[in-house]
Amino acid sequence: MRRVVAPAVLACVLLIAPAAGAKVLLVGTYHGVRGKYTSIQAAVDAAHSGDWILVGPGDYKTASSRHPRGRANEVAGVLVTKPNIWIIGMNRNSVIVDGTKSGPACSKSAADQNFGPKVKGKAQGLNGIMIWKANTVYIENLTVCNFLGGSGDAGNEIWWNGANGGGKIGGNGMWGSYLTATSTFYNGEHTAAAYGIFSSDWTGGEWIHTYASNFNDSGYYIGACQDVCDQTINDAWAQYNALGYSGTNSGGSLVVENSQFDHNEVGFDTNSQNNDDWPSPQNGSCPAGVASPVVGAPTCWVFYKNYVHDNNNPDVPSAGAAAAGPVGTGMSISGGRNDTIMDNRFV
Repeated sequence: MRRVVAPAVLACVLLIAPAAGAKVLLVGTYHGVRGKYTSIQAAVDAAHSGDWILVGPGDYKTASSRHPRGRANEVAGVLVTKPNIWIIGMNRNSVIVDGTKSGPACSKSAADQNFGPKVKGKAQGLNGIMIWKANTVYIENLTVCNFLGGSGDAGNEIWWNGANGGGKIGGNGMWGSYLTATSTFYNGEHTAAAYGIFSSDWTGGEWIHTYASNFNDSGYYIGACQDVCDQTINDAWAQYNALGYSGTNSGGSLVVENSQFDHNEVGFDTNSQNNDDWPSPQNGSCPAGVASPVVGAPTCWVFYKNYVHDNNNPDVPSAGAAAAGPVGTGMSISGGRNDTIMDNRFV
């Protein structure tokens, strides 16, 4: 299921011009203008810090994949390792970064799926767009679908990855807006798509005007940022996931506001765990000298002005700890502390 939005939203984005000296790299064709590049990865490889990549409408299937050096188990269809790059689709609904290898866009047919490269006979799975330790990368106005799980760390549609499992912050600054993340394929939990929009070991940034559905862990995830997350989720919509949102060991300034969570198994969960998103705990208190980002809130972690309803769906994909969430729960706080929940509607 994909959320449909008007193409006019891009007009607001394009009011901001590239910085002097920056180049604009064109992918695909838009309004009869043919770009130099036929794939997003080729444009990313050619880009320099400060450049803009504009992507014309099209179904950009995953013909190849790559991984960061030393991270063979974190394979991506599009890998971004350069800081301060904008990747902007020209139409949210028709610019599709597609994990399938054949068939129509976001095909649900098993024969069309791409399960990633094999290591020792096991398919690794794939991530979609992965930003690897590259500060202030902007992703806007596009859809990502059907990047599936496997034996590696995979199944994440858009991932700001500051070196997953390292126990320290590896990335600073990000922006994601007018994004749709979804999957149409399910054939058991071993290959199910895991996360929609994801950040780990990262500080600073915002996701705004986004949609995520059909993930066996969570639609949105912010984790392993200790008490320096400094991130905001605004106007998000999470449906048909095991967890609409999940956040492990994510504290300090973190705001989720003006968002909707419905038809998930559990609407929203924040938690402490001793796992690869270490160190625990999840603590929403304000760091020394930092004021709450929401006026009137006593802590820096704030769940504010959200609509949480009808989270009683037992038929969604679910695996691991996410599957343990009690069906019919609007919000759960598992080992979290100093979190503020104010001005929300739970139905």
